[in-house]
Amino acid sequence: MPPFISKAMIMAAAAGGGIDESIPAGASATFNSNFYANDGYTVSCDPNNANKFVVVYRDYSNSSKGTACVGTISDTSISFGSEYVFNTGYTYEPSVAFDPNNSGKFVVVYKDSGNSEYGTACVGTVSGTTITYGSEYVFNSGVSDPIGNIAFDPNDSGKFVVVYRDRGNSSYGTAIVGTVSGTAISYGTAVVYNTAETNYTYVAFDPNTSGKFVVTYRDDGNSDYGTACVGTVSGTSISFGSEYVFNSGASGYNKIDFDPNDSDKFVVAYRDGGNSNYGTAIVGTISGTAISYGSEYVFNSSDQHYFGVACDPNNSGKFIVAYKDYGNPYYGTVIVGTVSGTTITYGSEYTFDGSDHNFMSVAFESNSSGKFVVVYRDATDSGKGKAILGQIGT
Repeated sequence: MPPFISKAMIMAAAAGGGIDESIPAGASATFNSNFYANDGYTVSCDPNNANKFVVVYRDYSNSSKGTACVGTISDTSISFGSEYVFNTGYTYEPSVAFDPNNSGKFVVVYKDSGNSEYGTACVGTVSGTTITYGSEYVFNSGVSDPIGNIAFDPNDSGKFVVVYRDRGNSSYGTAIVGTVSGTAISYGTAVVYNTAETNYTYVAFDPNTSGKFVVTYRDDGNSDYGTACVGTVSGTSISFGSEYVFNSGASGYNKIDFDPNDSDKFVVAYRDGGNSNYGTAIVGTISGTAISYGSEYVFNSSDQHYFGVACDPNNSGKFIVAYKDYGNPYYGTVIVGTVSGTTITYGSEYTFDGSDHNFMSVAFESNSSGKFVVVYRDATDSGKGKAILGQIGT
């Protein structure tokens, strides 16, 4: 049984003590118990409400409606509130992010098959474990496949960016700025960042530079290479710098996060098709709109799928990757990485809660040093949607 981590231990750590690494740090909790309930989903922790997070997913058992629920962390336990539908049509690949400047507010983006597969977003408000939603707002009146990801600018209240593949425009990689006012959303003009078919899109803002973000993607117009570019937001407009290849091979599941403790530094985790699909990570550094990279570092020497990656906001240079380990077979696995300059070192691999886990998404609980949440689909338990806690050593 994993060691118990009490609030007192966390307070001791803040006072100069330490917490041992414990992955998982408690038993798993189920947020949807229906067969193959969730297919492509994300988790986001509310930085303004300690121990609160939201999971969004497509609920197969309820006509594939877009659904969300609130999770509450208590020491090493997770409990979930009721499920709340945000879209009554068939919902593809929802993605969620909390607004760090508005307590209890989040935005979820998705492809709404009940409305011609348009790219759509809505605002959710959390009160306790209850969620209420505003109206739905279309950001792309064409097939938006896949939606990709959403990220808020922590330096500009209510401002977010969505990246997606626009099948109404030759599947080009596209981005748009959204602004939240209450529960209403307004958009700027969509901007293309890659004039070729674009897959595995993901976005993260640099918390240390207002208006700066990075998009990672697979560039199908350039041999499927893993690629990134810097975007700059001014008002509701976006401009992009040049494209920079981080992996000269077929790259998949490209996930990015910035280290808020190390200015202009981010980590990308991906499946390296040029190296037997090994799980790999690399450090990128931005300067203006230019990107430079360190070396590539393999974290698992087998075929890897369904990544989630997150940097620890409370421990500089620390990040985690969650993934499905095809070399062990299919276990949900977590590994801790440490960045020094552009060098990455890894700790041990930790498996959790049986085997055959899919669609991993991870987020740190920024009010607790080193604590994170992993959500996943447990294929060995009727495809239930589950979550676990982890604790990195501090």
